[in-house]
Amino acid sequence: MQFDHERLGHDVVAMLWLRVAPAALADVGHALATHPEVRFAAAITGQANIVAATLHPNTGDLYTYLSGKIGALDGVRAVETALTMREVKQLTYEPGR
Repeated sequence: MQFDHERLGHDVVAMLWLRVAPAALADVGHALATHPEVRFAAAITGQANIVAATLHPNTGDLYTYLSGKIGALDGVRAVETALTMREVKQLTYEPGR
């Protein structure tokens, strides 16, 4: 089952790599799980320790999300953002496999 986010008015897909203080990792992860903009989030290894995929109706909304909701999270030290130009594959679920 594919999800067509553009038909729902979400034209901007962004990947966020967050660098979070270790003591705040669980709290930031739980907070991201409550954000309607976030369609996927996970703790990872490397320079960033949380990755999130987000959906937004426009770049202005992405800016507001980053400066408001992400900026307000205690423990977030930095965020790197990349816009998705084109999805070539999306996770699907096929019953019976």
